[in-house]
Amino acid sequence: MSAALSPNPTSPVQPLAQSPTSGDNRRRHDRLDFRTAVVAIVSEPTGLRCIRCQTNDVSFEGARLVCFEPIPTKLVYLRILMPGLSEKFVEAEIVNQRVHSDLRIGTGRVSRHIYGVRFVRLITDAALLDQLQRMAAARPPAARS
Repeated sequence: MSAALSPNPTSPVQPLAQSPTSGDNRRRHDRLDFRTAVVAIVSEPTGLRCIRCQTNDVSFEGARLVCFEPIPTKLVYLRILMPGLSEKFVEAEIVNQRVHSDLRIGTGRVSRHIYGVRFVRLITDAALLDQLQRMAAARPPAARS
């Protein structure tokens, strides 16, 4: 599994992790306390939207994301600022989520949306562009305008 993040030069789309079977521990690899910037691309009825996030921890199979706005879909495309991944996208599935709120002096209540994501596959820019174009074409005409 450690070679899962290594790029295969002959394929634009590469699997990253296999789905665990029920009853198995969802994390088979240690979490690394690693904070870095992430851009999550989500598809909405009105089009595609970018959401700025940060990782709290990362493993070979997934990560914990912290965002100041909710992610409205289960499937996201992530650009993670990390050596070896900065020039690629990771397709990921949200497997759990929660909201954490703090009361801050001067700004009031601030909510953070915390997501556990499972990496599905590594995608090159060209493969993501093709995928996003297919998603946009599949939306009803009223949603595209």
